[in-house]
Amino acid sequence: MDFFQGLSDHIYINASRLKCLYGMIQGLILFQNPQLRHMAQGIHGPAKMNSKIKRISRFFKSQTLDPLQVGLFILNILGKSDKLIITLDRTHWVFGKNQNNLLVAGILVGSISVPIACINLNKAGNSNTKEREQMLIRLLKIIPAHRIDCLLADREFIGESWFKSLVSKQIPFAIRIKSNTMMIDPQTGETTPVSAYFGRVKRGSYEVQTRIWNHPIRLVFVKKRKGIEGALFLAVSAHEFKRCWVKKYKDRWSIERMFLSMKTNGFNLERSHLNQPDPLDTFILVMAMAFALVVKAGLISSQSKKIPIKNHGRKLYSLFTYGLNYIKETFWSRGIKHSTNPFSHLSFKES
Repeated sequence: MDFFQGLSDHIYINASRLKCLYGMIQGLILFQNPQLRHMAQGIHGPAKMNSKIKRISRFFKSQTLDPLQVGLFILNILGKSDKLIITLDRTHWVFGKNQNNLLVAGILVGSISVPIACINLNKAGNSNTKEREQMLIRLLKIIPAHRIDCLLADREFIGESWFKSLVSKQIPFAIRIKSNTMMIDPQTGETTPVSAYFGRVKRGSYEVQTRIWNHPIRLVFVKKRKGIEGALFLAVSAHEFKRCWVKKYKDRWSIERMFLSMKTNGFNLERSHLNQPDPLDTFILVMAMAFALVVKAGLISSQSKKIPIKNHGRKLYSLFTYGLNYIKETFWSRGIKHSTNPFSHLSFKES
């Protein structure tokens, strides 16, 4: 199955709009710029550039995309049929007077996350429990709870109601908590800050079964130097606890790599001049599909030629950058006139 066929099988819009969507994805990948005149270059055909730009403008003004359809298509692109690690975080930027603030859930693929669900908060600052629960509802329509191996998140995503929501939906999690979070001392039964409980221990890793916000929690404490500063307090769901989740927490940074690739190291999201919520939401879904396609290309390319390793042991490129280079080099080496489909060499399997 090729990319356009997969697009038509999952995204239920009319044929003309579907071709426009395909062209936008192609233009976004090849020119790495979300402005309409750049994405318009991905639309093939005899129409003049101004007509193509107007066509994309009409798409964003009048066409909505179903987040469920897009999410399922991204799973199909990645070919993910096993259990998944989910990352959760926010990214924020300002355009004029508009506060663009996205709450994004990603699927861990290698060392990068791929956006699978997103909510535009339309405000500055942290998300609240209601907004996070809206995200969970959207995410669980795409990925059922039994397919989530673990959800990784930082200290923004804490609180009694939020933990209750995760526990009630049986979503395993590993979430960093603040040092002043209150826990139940397993020896005395008294309530104490986690920093006080672990404050006197030596450097190393410790683990204790306790209760936080009235929920059974496996609390993991990692202390690398004297004092409590810089220590890692990790709340891990006690339900079906897996020790590998603790090690997996370092992969939370994969979502920071994703944001970097969405912005300055990839699609330059902040250059988008879409300043209304609905068109911006549509564009984010377009970009998510492009992102998944690029990472898939990185996976395919790395199978035939492994990503070079630097002297310090890290890979020279992320899967995103490797895939982006692979698609662009293939496209330009064929020549624009003879390469109307830069994705023809990629194949996709049903998840």
